[in-house]
Formats: sequence, structure tokens, C-alpha cells
Amino acid sequence: MSQVTLGAPPQATSSAVSSINPMADRLRVAVLLSTSHFEAFYGNDLGLTRRQYLDGYRNDWSWDWCRMLTETGVDTSLYIATTLAGEHAATSDGYRVRFLPLTSIAAPWTRFTWLERSPVGRYVGQLANTAAMLPALRGALLEDRIDVLCVQEYWTARLDVLVRTLSIPVVTVDQGLPDRHEIKMFKRGSFRRTSGVVVQTEREAAKVGRYGGQARRIPNAVDIEFFHPDSEELRRLEPVVLCVGRLHNAQKRLSDVMRAVALLPDTWRLRIAGNGPDRPTLERLSEELGLQGRVEYLGFVSEGTKLRDLYRSASVVALPSAYEGLPMVLLEAMSCGTPVVGSDIPAIAEVIERGRTGILVPVGDPRRLAEALSEAVARRAELGSAARASIVANYDQAVVGPRLAQMLRSARVNSTSSC
Repeated sequence: MSQVTLGAPPQATSSAVSSINPMADRLRVAVLLSTSHFEAFYGNDLGLTRRQYLDGYRNDWSWDWCRMLTETGVDTSLYIATTLAGEHAATSDGYRVRFLPLTSIAAPWTRFTWLERSPVGRYVGQLANTAAMLPALRGALLEDRIDVLCVQEYWTARLDVLVRTLSIPVVTVDQGLPDRHEIKMFKRGSFRRTSGVVVQTEREAAKVGRYGGQARRIPNAVDIEFFHPDSEELRRLEPVVLCVGRLHNAQKRLSDVMRAVALLPDTWRLRIAGNGPDRPTLERLSEELGLQGRVEYLGFVSEGTKLRDLYRSASVVALPSAYEGLPMVLLEAMSCGTPVVGSDIPAIAEVIERGRTGILVPVGDPRRLAEALSEAVARRAELGSAARASIVANYDQAVVGPRLAQMLRSARVNSTSSC
């Protein structure tokens, strides 16, 4: 495994350090991301190299966890599987990232993705991927002296393997993976072996409970000091709908937004920030709908200030997804005081208070979406102000971070006491 010199992690704030004891100060946590390998999601879908990921990409929940936990005195690393050489890197802003090389066991599923089209094939592929990662993962946990491993997503085979093979506490984290095609026959035993289950919605907590798990809702959170409202001068005169996210239409339903905009006056514009496999399909659809000149593809926006300015300059943010965990786009847009029209699914509906902090619409209904977009623009100041107040009260990183850190410390303490 190649090695680079590690920088010191960001220093915890004085208020955070003063509220924790020396033992808790030394807690070391690793967050294992769910992608089968870096090259599949971050490389192929988002178009990022490793260097771009390390130097500039901060646009998902895992980086926010690093920031929140660091500020509570928890030393946090990100772990990601890779089909290429391993690497232990430090980012310029002081976070640690491990790329864990896969052995050849995973090669058939990496080369022939059709092997995972059935639930059984998918589960076997997940087993192979986890087995291929285990040697590097075990070595990293030992070298980094990790106390608690956080595993993203729990409906896959990865959790089933890790809780049965690792000797350290495992906390597993919901980030919106749809479970309808996952094999769950081992979940009762897996949940029984975990040291904690973190979910984004109460509905998800109830689902985990049906499989014998005890889940705690600790939602994603936003940096309200960075994502904050600004002068109205940034906004364009014509109505602008903004969509931010991976261009994966089955989940994000961007085609519904296009069809909705096509129903609105010609002065309306649509801006789409993101990369993904469905961009050619969406470009063809915009032409079929006669939206030439009204749709702007911005590509992937990694720089935080640019993303914040996009939220601020938009008239409304559309988030009509079919499924989500708890999308950072929702929290960031609301924190910037921009109204959101979102689909009526638990991950969004548990954040938006219907008609007061945003507007909810059924999944797959472009006409209702068009009506909601028009209403949101007309009520922009009212909805935006209420949205900002809700985020400050409930989804501020300074509030959520200590709750998360406390759970992870408890996982270590409980594991130690049970030995």
C-alpha cells in the first residue's frame, strides 16, 4: 500500500474539547463508504480522479461527518474500496482517507456488472466484494488503531460479513439505499451484532425494528454558518429552477422536472448541476420537449462557494426523487433560504413541513410539480425564511455532531464493558 505523509487533523474547537474527557478525546473512528469501489461511483459516475476527490470534493454526508466529529474531538478517517493500488492520504484540510485495494475475488463482478442483476447475484457480488476488501480493511483498522467502524448502508451483504468477522464495534449508517431487492435473511443476526444503527427517518427506524434492530435517528446536518442566505441581488429576474445531484433518472426523476418546466411559461429556466450516466438521455428529452435554450447543464460542481451561490441565485430547488436517505441538497438549499419543492417520500417529508417550510408533491407527477414550482416562486421569501429557521433549529452541525459523537463513544464503552 502506498503511503503519503499525514497532516494533523483539524483542531477541535475549544468549547468542544472542554466538554469531553481525555479518554473520549482519543476515540478513533473509520467510515467505510458503501460504493463497491471508488472507480465505479466517484470515477465513472461523477468523473472524479483520486486527486480531485481528495483536493476538492466535499459534497456528501461523509465529509460533513468528518467535520462534525472532528469538532467534538473524534479522529475520523474515510475508507473506500478500490480496484487500483491502495493509498493512505491526508487532504489539505486535514482529513484522512484510505483507499483499500480489492483482491482478485471481486474481479468477475467488477468486470461483468450483469452478474448482479438478480437479488441472489447481487448478494453474492456483495459477499465477494467484502471478502476482497477484508485483508486491506483489517490491516487499516489495526494500523490506524480504529476504535469504532461505521459502515454505510446495512441492507447489503457487507454488513452481514463485517459484524461476523471483525472484533471491533460496528455502527451502521442509513443513507437511503432502497432495500426492496436486497436479501434480508441474515439481518436479525447482523443487527444483533451491531453496536448501533443510525437512520435518517422514523419510518426507517421502524423498518429496522421489524428485523430486530434498535435504530436511532441522527439526521444528516448542514454547516449553517457557510450555507446561509445572502442578498437578493444574486437572483436572476426570470424564474430559475435548480436541480443538484447525480444524473441517475430512476432515483432523481430529473425527467419529471423537465416535463414540469415545459408546462411553465417560456421565461422559466432550468439549471442542472451534476454528472451521471443519464445525461445523454436527459439531453435528448430536453430537445423533444422543446426546451432548447431553457436548460443549462453545469456539470459537477465541487467547489462549495459556487454551490452555495447556485442555491442563493435559484428561485426554487426541485428535488422530486423516488427515494433518498436524507439529501444534503435539501438541507443546504433550505439553509440558504431557498424554497424547495420535494417529493412526498419519508426522507424529504420528515424535513419539510408541508406548505410552511417547503412544498411536497407526489412522485412522478410533472403537472403537480409544475404547479408547486410556480407556487414556491410566488412565495419565495415566506417559504425561504421558514425553511432557514427550521434548519437552524434542527439540522445544524453544531447540534447534531455532539449527538453522533456521544453514540460512537457509547459504542466503544459498551463493547469494552461486554468483553
